[in-house]
Amino acid sequence: STSVVVQLVRWSPSRWEVGDKYDMVVTSTQTLSEIRNELQQLTGIEKDRIRLGKSSYWAGTPRNQLEALRWEHVAPNWTSAACADESALTALCLRDSDVYYYKDADEVVMLLSDEETLAAQAEAKDFALVRKAQTTSSYSSSSKEKGLKIKKSS
Repeated sequence: STSVVVQLVRWSPSRWEVGDKYDMVVTSTQTLSEIRNELQQLTGIEKDRIRLGKSSYWAGTPRNQLEALRWEHVAPNWTSAACADESALTALCLRDSDVYYYKDADEVVMLLSDEETLAAQAEAKDFALVRKAQTTSSYSSSSKEKGLKIKKSS
């Protein structure tokens, strides 16, 4: 593939909010250094503080599970001078339609009240139901079903 589109979603742990969303096209010719600079321009976060966490699901990740993402997914590769000129697609194993949350590494996680914790748990259950509904199919095919015959009238 010569390019992929990844979705970037802002995670603000100090406010417990999911925010701005961007689609970012990454080509096979772009280096990690170029991607870092583009991310800084796009997000407004200094490039050495940007952290990305890959969601396992295209529909996203519940807020109470975001801090459990592997936030160092990209950052270690960025610090190595040897990787700076490597293709970002290859180095980061990016695939079309991947969803990445981004955050400022210096941002502190908000402590939730009991009520907020319950709301976050309910949100996680809703996400699980949506994922389950998307992976199960209600279509049932009879083994006798072969196709549709159409009689043409003259």
